Amino acid sequence: MLFFKPNIPKMLERKDVPGLIGALDHKDWDIRHSAYEALITLGAAAVGPLQAAVADKRKSASFRRDAMFALADIGDAQSMEMLIAALQDHDRDLRQMAAEALGRWGDPRAVGALITALGDYEKVRRPGDFSFSWQINPGDYYSDPYLRVRESIFEALVKIGAPAEGQLMAALQSKSQWVRYFAAKALQEIGSSKAVQPLLEALPHEDDLGAIRESMRAALKRLAGLES
Repeated sequence: MLFFKPNIPKMLERKDVPGLIGALDHKDWDIRHSAYEALITLGAAAVGPLQAAVADKRKSASFRRDAMFALADIGDAQSMEMLIAALQDHDRDLRQMAAEALGRWGDPRAVGALITALGDYEKVRRPGDFSFSWQINPGDYYSDPYLRVRESIFEALVKIGAPAEGQLMAALQSKSQWVRYFAAKALQEIGSSKAVQPLLEALPHEDDLGAIRESMRAALKRLAGLES
């Protein structure tokens, strides 16, 4: 973390991208924010160095998250591909940051990859993880270390909103219980009245998996009201 006070306007004037990226790690929030805004102003010139910053695992999670968010705000197409690819990374923290950045971006092209990542656990399992992945326990971060990632993916899908509806409705038939669970919750949060029939069709197949049935029933209760 940096402690000296950098001259952000002068860095911007000189187009000092490395210096501005370094300032994202400053202890002072105002300096970090100013550097962030300057990088967005520089746009395409900052993309390559920001991508390198995201990949630098020696840096703090907050630094890498800010670099990802800057890429999302710049809106470079190559960065979209990088963030989608990060959803399949073995680093669980990187996946969570990528989901948060994609939600910030709000581009519907990310929907399919986000839904797939909801049900993916083995690729991010770490030695020593305890997981009862067959059982859905909302809020139980001990038995499912991947839950925080799933929650970030869910939030990203809700932020994308209506453009995600079609794929979320199809996801109600997924083999993954986690995909079905969060698809129902996302459709409820988005407020998609078109999801009522797909939910009615999916509900009878949920057997004894109470959390999924509950999420679908809650979605139906709200969405049926919107439909009427």
